[in-house]
Amino acid sequence: MTDALSWAGTFHGLGARMLRDHADQIGLDPAFTSMTARMRPI
Repeated sequence: MTDALSWAGTFHGLGARMLRDHADQIGLDPAFTSMTARMRPI
């Protein structure tokens, strides 16, 4: 697989990957999870 293809994905998936890759630099737990519509309070 080429380097370009290793970054293929959805906009949100790529954003999550970048956040996990740099989590320690921004004080974020790299094991974070994204909130889904079902998890959101009404």
